[in-house]
Amino acid sequence: MKKTVLHHIEKIRLADEHKKRWWIAIATTIVMFIIIVLWVIYISATLPQATAPTVEIGSETQEIITEKPSIIGSVISGIKLTFANLSSSFKNIKNNFTKGIEEALQLTTKKNEVVIKKTEAEKPFQPNEAEQLEQVPLP
Repeated sequence: MKKTVLHHIEKIRLADEHKKRWWIAIATTIVMFIIIVLWVIYISATLPQATAPTVEIGSETQEIITEKPSIIGSVISGIKLTFANLSSSFKNIKNNFTKGIEEALQLTTKKNEVVIKKTEAEKPFQPNEAEQLEQVPLP
């Protein structure tokens, strides 16, 4: 088996460019298909499973049959939700920007008003009870 695979790979290496590209396209398609199938299986396994609602009629319980959303339907609803969130984010950005511009215009159009206030000078640090040091005569 190993010899057959190695021989086939060597045959592809020695082939012309057209055949090499053809094999690359086939291999890429197969790998992409496998990845998509694994992704769908993973999504199906991790999403919570909804139980069908039941209705009691007399002494019997019957399930209400509802349509299960497909993967495509879930993706479409996710895209709609994402665009709704993005549009609300852009609206918030727009509102904050216009509010900031209005405040800046109000500050620039005010006359005879101090915008920058001078702060008080800081007082130097002074300890409450300074420790007395002994005096040492110099030689």
